[in-house]
Amino acid sequence: MIKLFTSSHVDQMHRLQWALFQAEAVKEPCVVQITSSRFGEGVTTVTLGLAASMARLFGPDSTVVVEANLRKPGLHEALGVIPRVPIINLLETGIGSLDAVIKIEDYGFSVLSAGAAPMESGYRGPESYLENLRKLFDDLGARYKFILVDSPPVIPFVDSDIVAGSVDSVVIVVEANSTKAEVLDVTINRLKSVDAHIAGLILNKRVFYIPKWLYRFM
Repeated sequence: MIKLFTSSHVDQMHRLQWALFQAEAVKEPCVVQITSSRFGEGVTTVTLGLAASMARLFGPDSTVVVEANLRKPGLHEALGVIPRVPIINLLETGIGSLDAVIKIEDYGFSVLSAGAAPMESGYRGPESYLENLRKLFDDLGARYKFILVDSPPVIPFVDSDIVAGSVDSVVIVVEANSTKAEVLDVTINRLKSVDAHIAGLILNKRVFYIPKWLYRFM
């Protein structure tokens, strides 16, 4: 999935990297949240594709992906990894963050996966844990230059609002020919209401009805 995505979106990934990390001076570490209006718009695919592209450009130990989607986690399945420590344990205790990171050798980046959705009776809900993200990002920032945060959709949850309060900027993934403008407006306004810095939008799943190379002449 990742190789196919990055190979077919090389130019888009390079432009995104430039917009996020090179258009102006960026402090290190830099924490970027990637979210969407609703489930199914491709947040995880875009996040992993960007991480692989950044690992090639900035070095194999530059980038870590943090899965802040505690409602519908999928990194462990997408990458075929088994989390060493459930991320909710890290958020609750604040210890062992670096030990829990898994290096994805095939792509050069690392991940902190949430694993399967927690079902324990003591689970308090995502909001209680996500409020402790700042400490986690501080720990990871001691080792990595870039932290990409795979987060749940803005609508209807408050999770992404909470995440936005602990990151440097937010990127919104928009599914082409599907997400309505009114829905996107709600998403943007929600994030702005918590003073999130929206770095830009990514139009995903775009269908090219004529050969892609012809679009440059249009």
